Amino acid sequence: MKDQYDLFEGTSEARRIIHEYLGVISTPLPITNLVIDQKEKADSMIGPHSVSRYSKPHLTLTHFSLRTDLENHVMERASRILANERPVLIKINGIGFFESGSKRHVVNHIEKSKPIERIYDLLNKNFPFSSNKKFNPHITVAKSLSPFEFQKVQPYLPEFNFVASYTAYDVVILRREIEFLRNQTVVTNYVPIYSVPLK
Repeated sequence: MKDQYDLFEGTSEARRIIHEYLGVISTPLPITNLVIDQKEKADSMIGPHSVSRYSKPHLTLTHFSLRTDLENHVMERASRILANERPVLIKINGIGFFESGSKRHVVNHIEKSKPIERIYDLLNKNFPFSSNKKFNPHITVAKSLSPFEFQKVQPYLPEFNFVASYTAYDVVILRREIEFLRNQTVVTNYVPIYSVPLK
């Protein structure tokens, strides 16, 4: 069965490169600082946890991978499908967690709304190979914790709690490069490459 890793025309079997993309809504500076404080507090309780410790706070809307030569296609399509979308109100409803398999994720829950869900649906229906999981809007504090790590932070979660709201005026496209070598995989950090305005 084909997946995104079959889209490597003309590449060597020993070296393949793809671009991995995120479509996100960023947080304004005051909320960014609050979430960074949460991340630092969680880190002090569970020990260094690089999976999410240094990622900039954001709400993920879509995640997909494509060939490196399709970047202009990504930017053009994102602009086209969101052309009629207006700024959206983001409401943060406090701290919590959810489970995936044996892992726990500490998050700030975001209230679902029709405008946010519509943008999510548009992005995930229009980009091939998107993750397209059930929408669970959140801003991550600590990701992929083992049960032992989670036990260290769970009693103190009420201390992490805050509620806030803000208006998002754009969707930001982030990109990182994944290079598959014969004996290793090299992954760069995500960087912003494009902002799609919500008008």
